[in-house]
Amino acid sequence: MTEPYRYIGGEYAGLENSVIVTDPSGLTGAVQSNVAYYLNTPMDLGSGSITVPSGGMTIRGQGIDVTGITNDGTNPVFIGNNAGNLFLENLTIANSTAFGLTNASGLSTIECNAVNFAAQSSFGTPFNGPVDLGEVTGFRQMLFTSAGFFANLDGLDFSGTWAGGVAILDSIVGGLPSGVTLFKEGTSLSFEGSVRSNLNALSIDNNASVFGFQASNFVQDGGFSLNDFRTNTAANAIPNIAPSSVKANFKNCLGVANTYPGATWTVAAQATTTITVQGEYVKMAGTTTYANLAWFSGSVDNAAQKDTEQPLTVDVRGAPTFDLTTGFANTDQIAVQVYKYDADAAIFEPISDPFVNTAQGGFLITNTPEITFFASTEMKNKNDRIEIWIANLTGIQNITVLPGGACIISEKPS
Repeated sequence: MTEPYRYIGGEYAGLENSVIVTDPSGLTGAVQSNVAYYLNTPMDLGSGSITVPSGGMTIRGQGIDVTGITNDGTNPVFIGNNAGNLFLENLTIANSTAFGLTNASGLSTIECNAVNFAAQSSFGTPFNGPVDLGEVTGFRQMLFTSAGFFANLDGLDFSGTWAGGVAILDSIVGGLPSGVTLFKEGTSLSFEGSVRSNLNALSIDNNASVFGFQASNFVQDGGFSLNDFRTNTAANAIPNIAPSSVKANFKNCLGVANTYPGATWTVAAQATTTITVQGEYVKMAGTTTYANLAWFSGSVDNAAQKDTEQPLTVDVRGAPTFDLTTGFANTDQIAVQVYKYDADAAIFEPISDPFVNTAQGGFLITNTPEITFFASTEMKNKNDRIEIWIANLTGIQNITVLPGGACIISEKPS
């Protein structure tokens, strides 16, 4: 009887043994966790599957156009209800469902380095169809590097609690068909770490999606992190999570909007702030209309509130306009100052110097001065907020703000 593999020594990755697999039966039977399995030919498992043991498994090929694994689709290629680490490298998985794996400990990882999930005509039969990626449940993390996803008929379901997360790096999607979502929310999904990617998904169908996750799948604010992600602008690549969500952090992307933490408000109607003490700063009154909210909310007038636990350094700038035509004498002064509410300490504190203007004085030729202000501050806590306060420096005459003035809060450039 011919052995389904032959030993070649244990010089790779510190494993005790390494073997070249010469027959599919070398993968479908009981496999060893302390052995690296090397493929030197395409492996058609027939109706069989590879059961990943709790101690883990390593499979290496000789290149995506040289070696790969398929079966008849009866079951996934990789199965296991108590699977350990799975390391795949330099091979193709085609014409089958790739994964049906559950990690009972929640501590294991799946790593796919230079792995294609696709049809590869260079293999001839049996590699003659797209792959369904299947489902992975409860692992600590999953890593794709230099991976390819081509014409996949169905995406990968992530289920259960993931103590870490997923990284899809320097990888590409080609020909994702209409109606297919590549990376999907499975059952009871929770990422306690992050999902991050710079995936090239430019060639997906207009009716395909790349990430189907919900904001509720992420524990960490900013846990869905895309940097240099590229996709088809005609597609809805990320249908369920807006770039402004506190769970999203999209930078330098093409085909989807980026995340710009901050807020803008404008004064909607004339309003008067009551002044009772000369020189004392009080919150500026007035109805404010909010826009461009990302990681911020504006449920209270003149109080943009940070909604994330992630620390954020912001620039604050603006220019409200005031009416000083009634009750103010020449050389009377008013001032604007930017205040931050520290939610942790429960105190207000000024974060700018006073910005002062004089009625009919200095360079002004009108009694409706526009006072420009600016400030920078670190907002460490969830529920910190930015407010604009004003003071009458020369009396107790009330101060009226006119419509149209604005305040802009934006993340400070790095």
